Amino acid sequence: MKETEIDQLLYVAALISKQRAGTTLKDRDQQVLNNWLAENPANVELLHEVIQVLDTPVEDEALKASANRVYEAIGFITPQARPVHRVHFLRNRWWWAAALLIGITTVTYLTYTPAPKQPIALKIKPGKDVAILTLADGTTITLDSASNGIISQQGNVRITKLPTGELVYTPEGSNVQETLYNTMTTPKGGQYKLTLPDGSKVWLNAASSITYPAAFAGKERTVTIKGEVYFEVAKNENMPFHVKANNITVDVLGTSFNIMAYEDEPAIKTTLITGAIKVNGHLLKPGQQAVNERITDNADIEEAIAWKNGLFEFNQQSIVSIMQQISRWYDVDIQYQGTIKSKTFTGQISRYADITTVLKMMELTGGIHFKVSDRTVTAMP
Repeated sequence: MKETEIDQLLYVAALISKQRAGTTLKDRDQQVLNNWLAENPANVELLHEVIQVLDTPVEDEALKASANRVYEAIGFITPQARPVHRVHFLRNRWWWAAALLIGITTVTYLTYTPAPKQPIALKIKPGKDVAILTLADGTTITLDSASNGIISQQGNVRITKLPTGELVYTPEGSNVQETLYNTMTTPKGGQYKLTLPDGSKVWLNAASSITYPAAFAGKERTVTIKGEVYFEVAKNENMPFHVKANNITVDVLGTSFNIMAYEDEPAIKTTLITGAIKVNGHLLKPGQQAVNERITDNADIEEAIAWKNGLFEFNQQSIVSIMQQISRWYDVDIQYQGTIKSKTFTGQISRYADITTVLKMMELTGGIHFKVSDRTVTAMP
């Protein structure tokens, strides 16, 4: 579907919404609606069908499922991290009905007038691979703009940026003369992948950091993190791996796990995927999660690591928690109006959708609307 056709359909949907709400359309708007109905007899029949659907009572869960199927088919949702290809739904008249139906039900509260082709909300793009590497001497390297290949040497360790963007530390000998600490930091709207000198792999979410030695020496491996980090730790029983996050220490031999330790979150969550770890001395088994030091069974693994797999996944998450994730990933400020902070959401959507799509999907659940101005998103009833 061409962008102009999408704009026209959403504009027509908004006019129908206002008309159904009892608003008298301006002469210009009424003429636009009349022209759309007159240009093709099928449009009149289509409108009657859509109105009939709108006037038919339906359970909330059924409505959500229907909306999800529509958005998935047109490429807005990527369940189970499958590649989704946009469907050219103009070939099928049902897609016109579905798009018009969703347009009417989700833009009712808006006042549509012919707008600039790219409103400011559409310019807020999702995050990308962006990070800053701070070397032991204080030198900083902006990794997303650094050339591929060797970017620095720390003692006897070579630091290389791969064509994939990943940063890799490669020891060039076994003698460690001194411990040189490096720090990788991602801003809001950034993420990055790193391979430590012991072969452990690290993924940093937005607004996160990890401090680590350029070469591990001695009897243990210790790193310090802030924000959210996913680890796949190389096994070495003779040199245990430790992660420090605020007042939490995670002891590891070789395993994969996720730590969410943002300062603006109420708790540090450590979720074990494989292997075994101890959180402040408390043993975790795969599928368990430590909320600070309290161990819970049957952790939602997919939700915990959805960000690493390119997804937002919410399972009865609060609006505050969700908007914090959106704030970090899209680098926007969040404001609230009215009493909505107790509302929860369940759903899944690609982290690479533009912010407008994500917000519209949340609006489909009802009871919440969003206004975007510059880089501020306001959530309201």
